[in-house]
Amino acid sequence: MSTAKEATLSFVYVIFKGLQDDLKKNLAELPNDTPQHVRNALTHTHRKLSDYYYKYDQSPLYVWAAILDPRMNYSGLRTDAGDDQASKEHIDSCLQRLKFHYNTFCVPHPHVAPNSSTTTSTPIPLVPLM
Repeated sequence: MSTAKEATLSFVYVIFKGLQDDLKKNLAELPNDTPQHVRNALTHTHRKLSDYYYKYDQSPLYVWAAILDPRMNYSGLRTDAGDDQASKEHIDSCLQRLKFHYNTFCVPHPHVAPNSSTTTSTPIPLVPLM
């Protein structure tokens, strides 16, 4: 974890995902004699996080921020996903959307300068930080 004192958009996704994964793991490992109210509280908490996680999936900005954050990056996100294929596919999809967004809106478009030949620009591929 970073020593930064302010929360960053990139850490919101990572921390949120970690909370949800830990809750799921803890629920599965509860002893049989765990009081029912404790089980219910953990289950309701996991469901509430799932409700919000759905909202995170609606916007790629959280994953984009984590991909672009050198403390995390694309490889780190995929490693953290472990065996969760759905998470890996989501991260890959967000990376493709980020590349498209970058090449569409951030790369200078060709323009014609007065009394000069046409200049062109080539989209720069966004390479995941390793």
